[in-house]
Amino acid sequence: MEEVSISPWTRAARYGLHVLHEHTHYITAVFFAIIQLLVLLAFVREITLWPLLFWYCNNVSFFYALAFYQRNLQLVKGLNYVGLLPQLLWVSDFLSHLFGFDLSNTADYVFVQGLTFSNEVTVFLHLTVPFVALAYTLTTRPRPYSLLYSLVYIIALYAATLAGTAPADDMNCVFNACSQFPFQLHVLLWPLYMLILSIGGYAIHEGLYRLYVWFSSRLRLHSPSRVTH
Repeated sequence: MEEVSISPWTRAARYGLHVLHEHTHYITAVFFAIIQLLVLLAFVREITLWPLLFWYCNNVSFFYALAFYQRNLQLVKGLNYVGLLPQLLWVSDFLSHLFGFDLSNTADYVFVQGLTFSNEVTVFLHLTVPFVALAYTLTTRPRPYSLLYSLVYIIALYAATLAGTAPADDMNCVFNACSQFPFQLHVLLWPLYMLILSIGGYAIHEGLYRLYVWFSSRLRLHSPSRVTH
């Protein structure tokens, strides 16, 4: 049989796709590192903005970058569980404002203050970071031990928020539940709340993974059979 010649451009394209496939985790780690750098550039310019770095959404990209660099997808999932439901609420509220109504009053500051550089970065990371992490790990089944990563991060975030921020700032809703009507034991129970939210995030990951497996099996079932000669 006559060999089919392959052009240099085709060889280069194939090699490039191979490199991308083999090093996707490093590329994703760089993506999250760049996001974290943008956050730092947005908030370190003014000392009054520094406490905002304690918010989960403003520091989790750093830990995502480390987790992807280490190829630890269960760690990625554990980090994602912690903020997935709150960030879904933020995104829903942001989108609701675009249609003229306030859903939960979590993203209204963007529309009140306008699209400053820090708010632009905030919108970008809320609309991308949790969903990139979720999408990348979709084909990996969440393991129960991944919730231990969530718990460690929750405790670290809790301790850092208590030690490094003022109650008036209410970072991560630790002090006043981001509400005008907090109850007395809220500060002590905050880690428990976050663990419950993380379990909810775990359930979302598990449900999406099962949907992925179901759709994959359906596609294989209906794909045309290959005939060998």
